[in-house]
Amino acid sequence: MMLHRIKHGWLINCLVASLILAAAITVNCRRSPDAWESRIFRKYVIKPIPKSVVDIKVEKLSPGGRFGSGRNYAMHFKISKDDVALILNSRAFEEFEWIFYRQGTHWDKLWWGNMSPHGRDPRENPLSGTNIHQMIVNWGSQKPPEWFRPNDWKSPKVYSISEKWGRSRRYRTNVLIFNEDLAEAYFFERLPGH
Repeated sequence: MMLHRIKHGWLINCLVASLILAAAITVNCRRSPDAWESRIFRKYVIKPIPKSVVDIKVEKLSPGGRFGSGRNYAMHFKISKDDVALILNSRAFEEFEWIFYRQGTHWDKLWWGNMSPHGRDPRENPLSGTNIHQMIVNWGSQKPPEWFRPNDWKSPKVYSISEKWGRSRRYRTNVLIFNEDLAEAYFFERLPGH
């Protein structure tokens, strides 16, 4: 009789635990649709998320190229000028004068740098500027998302930082592109694989 009660009690406990687990999974599935985007933002941009930041969109980029793996994200969000300053003051970002995005056959490139002392427009030929940087952008969907239009922005502010990652020979690169008139920004997180 005692053994029967123990088995019966164990069965009820398992049933209750299963119901609690099912309820937790259901609640987790109904969470805010931007919960993943907010988590990515907090992890790679700044924590906590500034008050003005809304409408976060995140695209996981394919590693592509010679890197083969890594952590690569493109983000778009609305943000105030004051909150952009919070991001810039969180690490040693460097300001640049221009940015240009070019779609390619296999992958796209994001170029940024400073104006040429010879007066050439680096957006026509990115190699004519100074302090030039580039990032390969490999969209998993083979084309950029609808929200990604950096070449349409008039005089965006461009900031970048490249930091050595841990004790490896890899460098983490972040690019922040801010349009003050629209109060919108793009943020790239790039950490190539081994």
